[in-house]
Amino acid sequence: MSQPPPPDWFIDIRQITPQRISLDLARHLPRRAAVGPVAVIAERPVVLLSVVKKRWSIIVREVQRQYSSTLQVAKKEGLRRELERLRSYQFAIAAKRTTATNILFSTLADLQATDRFATIYLTVPTAHAQLASLMKHLSPQGFLVTYTGWPEDLGRDLASSA
Repeated sequence: MSQPPPPDWFIDIRQITPQRISLDLARHLPRRAAVGPVAVIAERPVVLLSVVKKRWSIIVREVQRQYSSTLQVAKKEGLRRELERLRSYQFAIAAKRTTATNILFSTLADLQATDRFATIYLTVPTAHAQLASLMKHLSPQGFLVTYTGWPEDLGRDLASSA
């Protein structure tokens, strides 16, 4: 019997200063949230959620401004749909999540065994074992974005096995 193929994941290692992570998240989340549930793994999820929500509201206001200043019917309709989509997303921390939550801010420890995400943003350094555990929550064809680089112990493991 042959084993099923491993899931195909996409991994993006971003080199961004910690102060710019919330900006990058706010810019990237609208596209990834459209694909499916999103998890943002952080050391202090409540703080990061607050900052990202503030930046999100700035994005919504910018789309509203464009909507208000547009006369073209087709463009205006597209902006209206975008506004509805942006407003429909539900943000939460792990302790206050509901079934309607699209974007979850959590620590690694607060994830539930049944959680599955189309995208995971990793903002804290992790060891290989933690990353392996986290990848169980990533759906096939999922997207992992890490702002902290690749686990150093994984690099040592790969070098020692060569």
